[in-house]
Amino acid sequence: MDANHPEAFLAACAAEHVRGARIVSALRALGPARGEFYLHDGIAMYLEDGVLLTAAPPEAELSPALLPPGLREIHGPEHLCRTLQASLGGELDSCCFMKYVGGPLPAEDPDMHPGDADTVFAILQGSHPYYRDHLRYAPWRQMLEAHIRAGQTEVWQMSADGVWAGTGALSFRDDECCVLGEIAVLPVFRRRGLGSRITRYLTAKTLALSKTPRLMAGYDEVAALYSALGFEPTGRWGELFLC
Repeated sequence: MDANHPEAFLAACAAEHVRGARIVSALRALGPARGEFYLHDGIAMYLEDGVLLTAAPPEAELSPALLPPGLREIHGPEHLCRTLQASLGGELDSCCFMKYVGGPLPAEDPDMHPGDADTVFAILQGSHPYYRDHLRYAPWRQMLEAHIRAGQTEVWQMSADGVWAGTGALSFRDDECCVLGEIAVLPVFRRRGLGSRITRYLTAKTLALSKTPRLMAGYDEVAALYSALGFEPTGRWGELFLC
């Protein structure tokens, strides 16, 4: 496997823009000498802390024999993860890719402010068990700062009632899109439309960059909420947990 052919590698990432954009952002933030990037049969891969991210066209298949050792998770198109699960076992979660197909949006919100890493991390930790289980502060902050320096990520936080209540980010980007992510609101502030406001704000920021807003909805019921904001499904993603 070889990622030293940048045009072919970027073309593979563009086959699926959401996780493909994450791989592109990592490549631009870290550089090929610092990250573990691979290209095999049109599949772009990025290994980060035991998690293998893949971007692949619909017909792509990946042999388990080509996987690096010691993997904890494999993220990729749902069909690819299901095929690997048949050989490797593990538990598979699936979610929905979406892109924005709505119209222009106001680009300002007086309660949105540039994000502070400590505040954003605290909001994420307080918002959902997923972040408490998967985010470790030191590597998360180190990676965040590398992406911000490379111009690949923007982080924002929202105030309500005089305190920080929510957060969201333009998490990753490629030449076509920005991927909205880490949209989270503390439980005490939910059911007030703050998540929708954060999403609209990030969507407007992306449109102002002449890029397509895209995101990954972790649950189907969340996908329905994003649909009401102008997003439509474009495919399904899998996360295969091996241990």
